[in-house]
Amino acid sequence: MSNAIHFAILGMASGGLYALMALGLIVVHRTSGAINFAHGAIAVAAGYVLFYCESNSIPTLVSVVLGILSGLVLGVLIQLLVMTPLRNASTLTKAISTLGILVVLQASCQMKFGSQPQLVKSFLPQNGVTIFGAYVTVDYLIMLGIALVLAAVLWVVYRRTRFGLATTAVSDNEEALGTLGWSSTLVARGNWAIAGTLAALSGVLLAPTTGVSLPSMTSLLLPALAAALFGGLSSFPVATLGALLIGVIQSELTFYGQAPVLRDFPNLPEAVPFLLIIVILVARGKTLPTRDFIESRLPALGSGRVRLRTLLPTVLVAVLLIQWMLPLEWVMATTSTLIAAIIVLSLVLLIGYAGQLSLAQLSIGGLGALATARLVASADWPLPLAVLVGLAAAVPVGILVGLPAVRTRGATLAVVTLGLAAALNSLVFSTVKLTGGDVGLDVGFPSLLGFEFDETTYPRRYALVALALFVLVGIALCNLRRSGLGRRMISVRSNERAAASLGVNVVGAKLAAFVMSSVIATLGAILVAFRYPNALFTSFDPFQSVNYVVQSVIGGVGFVPGAAAGGVLEPSGLGNKVIHNIGLGDWLTLVGGVLLLLTVIFNPDGMVGSGLEQARVVKRKLFPAKASSYAASSSIAVQSVVGDAPGRGEAKVLAVSGLTVQFGAVTAVNGVDFELRSGEVLGVIGPNGAGKTTIIDALTGYVPSKGSITLDGEQLQGTAPHHRSRLGVIRSFQSLELFEDLSVGENLLVASEKSTFRRALGAMFWPRRPALDVAASAAVQEFGLGDALDGAPGDLSYGQRRLLAISRAVACNPTVLLLDEPAAGLDDVDRQALKALVRRLSESWGIAVLLIEHDVDLVMSVSDRILALNFGTVTAHASPEEVRRHPEVIRSYLGEDDAAAPAGDGHTRGTDETLERSAQ
Repeated sequence: MSNAIHFAILGMASGGLYALMALGLIVVHRTSGAINFAHGAIAVAAGYVLFYCESNSIPTLVSVVLGILSGLVLGVLIQLLVMTPLRNASTLTKAISTLGILVVLQASCQMKFGSQPQLVKSFLPQNGVTIFGAYVTVDYLIMLGIALVLAAVLWVVYRRTRFGLATTAVSDNEEALGTLGWSSTLVARGNWAIAGTLAALSGVLLAPTTGVSLPSMTSLLLPALAAALFGGLSSFPVATLGALLIGVIQSELTFYGQAPVLRDFPNLPEAVPFLLIIVILVARGKTLPTRDFIESRLPALGSGRVRLRTLLPTVLVAVLLIQWMLPLEWVMATTSTLIAAIIVLSLVLLIGYAGQLSLAQLSIGGLGALATARLVASADWPLPLAVLVGLAAAVPVGILVGLPAVRTRGATLAVVTLGLAAALNSLVFSTVKLTGGDVGLDVGFPSLLGFEFDETTYPRRYALVALALFVLVGIALCNLRRSGLGRRMISVRSNERAAASLGVNVVGAKLAAFVMSSVIATLGAILVAFRYPNALFTSFDPFQSVNYVVQSVIGGVGFVPGAAAGGVLEPSGLGNKVIHNIGLGDWLTLVGGVLLLLTVIFNPDGMVGSGLEQARVVKRKLFPAKASSYAASSSIAVQSVVGDAPGRGEAKVLAVSGLTVQFGAVTAVNGVDFELRSGEVLGVIGPNGAGKTTIIDALTGYVPSKGSITLDGEQLQGTAPHHRSRLGVIRSFQSLELFEDLSVGENLLVASEKSTFRRALGAMFWPRRPALDVAASAAVQEFGLGDALDGAPGDLSYGQRRLLAISRAVACNPTVLLLDEPAAGLDDVDRQALKALVRRLSESWGIAVLLIEHDVDLVMSVSDRILALNFGTVTAHASPEEVRRHPEVIRSYLGEDDAAAPAGDGHTRGTDETLERSAQ
């Protein structure tokens, strides 16, 4: 019993260090909304400063102070040099920038101090005390006490002081804070200084206990991230409690590690934070983001067109260089670059196409590679069959990894995948029984149908195999970009809510991206493992997966050629060879980190993205006639629609009964009843906050609701938004929410085409020209978008963007069309055109239209019936003529005093005249 208590107290001390780290992560998140993946690197850097000072005979107290101050300085520098230029960037971009900081700090420390742990003498008392029969040294109790005191201090500071309130205001509204006389830059800088100091303090306190080493970054960061998430990235006390809990669980698992059930998993304690991260994020996440979620603007995407006149000469030159011209050492560097490029291609698919950030690609691929290697080494399977099994094994792995992405997104998803990579490293790749440890698995020399291509004997052949696989996978990804599945992935990346409104299965698109990227990563990992007769898995660590993200962003994560450019930065690749030849030694990793920071700040589209854009500009200037003739021919086929507009056949009825929506104690919609039939227009009016948009959210499944919603008797309650869309219930959005990464025509294709997974796989190998169906083609004609199909939505005027948003909804061939503020921002001419359009959609297309609009004149003139709301309750439901004179409607617009004015009073008479004009 005393041993268990002893380990619990030790665990609480470790939890105190995790708490210090978690507190710093919360401070950064409060001021910038970002997750700082370099937080652990700051702690390690502070530990190295302490070690350096002690090694140079600087007094202990001074060394400790300098170590802590180094974290403060690093925090200020990060905010000044990186976060200030990225102040308007998405939180995901900021998170990626912290990966660059992590790489820079790690590379700098490794170049200065090497990779071996450095010992630091203890500066805290080492005498022991007995607590509940357990002997514990005082230094552990001091570390625990420091963590608890600082958590309490921060809680008070951020809840009770003007600085804490200003910090909250920075993340909410910088401009409003500026009007109050505060400098948002100085507030953010102060918070980064505090966060850096907390990280450095934890690194300095930990250094005498475990020594200072680079691997301790992950061991510190993951528990801290789990604790910070436990506190919702906002609560200091709850995060501290979570950190202590993690520390105790890890310590007790270490104590009971010799139990038979745990003996085979000695590194299980290290996986505890990952398991906690999964539970927290899945429990708290949402399948779709809320209405106020700000979508991350990711780098630009390539077109996906395969230009054979460029590809074939490039491949031919590469073959000539590999087979006959390059020295063997350069051939092997080329092999490393190509293998890295294949793994980076998996990130082009996952991050570029689907917008899902993964920090575990090599670890995920490593599982399939391990399965392949064990089949070859232990079961003597032929390599081709073993490879197929390894690739097949990547499918369930991709699904398991993708499941958290169903309820998380952005930087928080990166936390999940980083935790997964660390857990796999602890439970799988560090288990000698599975991987063979430093000896590896004897897989022999690879061959296919008698063709041997092992790198030891035939390095040029191995390089050619890697080149062939890279080209094939690259072409498949280009074709995927132009396929229906590719467009659906990109729509999810651009705007999950809008994608679901058009019938896109967001969950299915994400899982498909994870599965396909896992297969590609596994292919690259197999090439890594089979380069030598003994397959080694010691390099399948989390940081290597981070390196691949760095390479993908620098090369251009939205472009297939960007994978090749990023692969050059592989530590054993061509970039390293060049740097060695010019005398810069082991500077490649540091250069890569600096390049990543420069890329996200100045060139977010990457090397290839910016290069292609510059080439297009030059081409347009040199050959203007050719460019204009190319633009005149659309890449999307449009059918000619003659006669009646398409419809879904028989008239249908949307019946709503007792619709109620609650957000906590607030009732946003209260017992709303109505019916809407095909060919009708139901206008919904009410002041701000009346619950109008919430009704649309409830009807389309974006918010949970009570009551009954049926379409021709089929119950819609409890079904997903994409399912309701496929039944014909389609919506638009106040803010348009177009897919800016897709062309105008591709926006319509997402709405109209029915893509299956089998069809998508076929398109990867045999792409065809996309074609709009009858409904989408009719929408193109109706809205006059034929000349703009290949253009970007951003090139349209505001009025045209509004039309595109409505036409995209109409392209789904809806039974019920829910229009949310379609006239917002339009001038009088466009408003008149919108009126006529709504009536045509109702009368000619036979669509049941529910129209929400603040312009009462427009609603009254176009609607068959009016539903008036106030505070979520129906105040009137009748014809426009009846509603315009309804006293409750007048009261909701003018207030109690004006509504109570006697007959003949100017206020009431004016209101009556206004409503009467609106009905005409």
